[in-house]
Amino acid sequence: MRRKGSLWQSVLRAVGDEGPLMTGVGRVMLLVVLNVCLLLGMIPVITGGAAWLALYTVLLEREERNYITACGRFFRVLRQKLARSILPWLLTLLGVGSLTAAWWIVLTRGWTNQFFLLLPLLLATAAIAFTVLWFYPLMAVSDMSWRQAVPAAFLLGLRELWRSLVLLILEVLLIALALYCAAGSLTLTSLWLLLGITPIELLKMQIMAGNLPKTA
Repeated sequence: MRRKGSLWQSVLRAVGDEGPLMTGVGRVMLLVVLNVCLLLGMIPVITGGAAWLALYTVLLEREERNYITACGRFFRVLRQKLARSILPWLLTLLGVGSLTAAWWIVLTRGWTNQFFLLLPLLLATAAIAFTVLWFYPLMAVSDMSWRQAVPAAFLLGLRELWRSLVLLILEVLLIALALYCAAGSLTLTSLWLLLGITPIELLKMQIMAGNLPKTA
C-alpha cells in the first residue's frame, strides 16, 4: 500500500499545477499566446516595430509571466512603445526592402561574378542585418532613443560577431520555416501561426543574454 500511495503521490506531483508536466504546458502556452499576439500586432503593418518590442519585452520577463497575463502585458507594451517605434520600423522596412530588391536584380541578371558590385552589397547586407538583429532587443530593454540605439546595435553586432552570425542563421531558418509552412498544408500553416516564431525568438534572446543592458 505504501508503494501504491507513493506512486500515486508522484503522479499527482507530476501533473499538479507546480509539476513538470503543467509547467512545461504553461511554457508552451506562453509561447503560443505571444506568437498569436505578435501576428495580430503586426496586422496594421505600421505597428510592427512596437509588436517586436513588446515580444522581446515579455520574453525577457517570461519568468514573471504566464500565458494568462502575457497577452495583456504584450498589448500594454505595444501601446507604450508605439510612438518611438514607428519611424525606425519604417526605416527597417525600407532597408530590408531595398536589399531584397538589390539581391533580386543581381541574381536574376546573373551578376554574381561581379566582385566590385557584390562586395559593397554584401557589406551593406551584413551591416543592416547585424544592426536590425540587435536593435529591437536593445530598444526593448533600454530607454535610449532609436538614433542612439542604431549605432549601439551596430557596434554590439560587430563586437559579438559570433553571436551575430548565429542569430543571422536562426533568422534565415525562421524565414525558411515560414515559407515552407506557407507553401505546405493547412496543418503546417496553422502550426506556424500558433508556434512558428516565438521558440526561435526565445532562443535568440537566450543567445543575447548577458550582452544587453540590465535595466530598462
